[in-house]
Amino acid sequence: MTTPAWETVLRDGLERLGLGRRAGVGHLLAYTRELQRWNERLGLVHASGTELIVRHILDSLGGLTVVQALVEDRDAPVIADIGTGGGLPGVPLACFLPGARIHLVERSEGKCGFLRGALLAARIRNAMVVNETLRELREPFDLIVFRAFRPLSESFVNQLTQLLRPGGAVCAYKGRAERVETEIASLGDDLTARLCTEIVRVDIPFLAEERHLVILKPRVADIAMPSGGS
Repeated sequence: MTTPAWETVLRDGLERLGLGRRAGVGHLLAYTRELQRWNERLGLVHASGTELIVRHILDSLGGLTVVQALVEDRDAPVIADIGTGGGLPGVPLACFLPGARIHLVERSEGKCGFLRGALLAARIRNAMVVNETLRELREPFDLIVFRAFRPLSESFVNQLTQLLRPGGAVCAYKGRAERVETEIASLGDDLTARLCTEIVRVDIPFLAEERHLVILKPRVADIAMPSGGS
């Protein structure tokens, strides 16, 4: 049987990312087959074939090294992918983060149905589907990720940071640096003063466009030490 073009591109991209021989490749291929199969019918992502691979699967994995670093000191970290849609970036991340628990948060019942079937077909056991809106979430998370969900804003970032465990972080997948800087500036001085903000450029195989991750960490509150007096 001839290997489809999208699979060749995916395997080549994984090699470029240093993931080609990792145990999660088989799970990722199985999930991607389901995504390709159901995408047009359910409107999961606005791409197909090799474009889907580059702009969605490899784009999701471009942030893997950064995500790993953000949770490396956590035992069985809990990660939420907000507005996951067809499972991006959460499912590709789950394939290569077997020690993490990934919550795929999606309000659309149709997309949640797809996700449950895709996880079962791909035998991905460290991800779970959460059919809720952002406002309905209650469980605290070590890390929150999202991609193509909504722009950064003061109210949105406040909602996200309230869902973090102490020392947790938000990691937003974003595009051009100019747009990233505009969104961060919109947060206002009061909020940005309470956050450690980092912008990390990531390179996506076969994609000649800018991609960045925006990492937001609430600052640890200063503890007032009693002054010594005589």
